[in-house]
Amino acid sequence: MIERIVLVKLEADAATDSHRQDLAAHSRQSLGALPGLRSLSLGLPSDAHALRSWDLSVVMCFDDQPSVDQAVEDPAYQSWLTGPWAERV
Repeated sequence: MIERIVLVKLEADAATDSHRQDLAAHSRQSLGALPGLRSLSLGLPSDAHALRSWDLSVVMCFDDQPSVDQAVEDPAYQSWLTGPWAERV
């Protein structure tokens, strides 16, 4: 199994609880049906140290590297990377 981990850090003015929750919901919707995705876990910071480092964690599990390669080339993944929130990173 391969875990692809993405930590998203928003710009200071966008790093609010509301924006984090919106981004998590958008991420679940955008990434949840990627081909080859075995599981998707999204996390929000739970303490001050984490808040300084990241605003959303995304953990995607795949069976093998070809599945990862297929998923990251998928239009849904590419759209997530370049979506409206991306300019706030």
